[in-house]
Amino acid sequence: MAPAHRIADWSAVRLKAAIADASEAIFRLVLLDMQADVAQTYFCLRATYAELVFLQGTVRTRE
Repeated sequence: MAPAHRIADWSAVRLKAAIADASEAIFRLVLLDMQADVAQTYFCLRATYAELVFLQGTVRTRE
């Protein structure tokens, strides 16, 4: 009977390790997705600001 308990205990340990690994993978995936969103927003903001500066210059030349 002792070996069966050891196998069950070892299976529980492996299951908990697999769950922890999956949780870490999900965390890293969400983190990467958020970083991508921040980068995309940053570059869109920079492009919009560059367009604003350009249009302000255009308005000044027409005044």
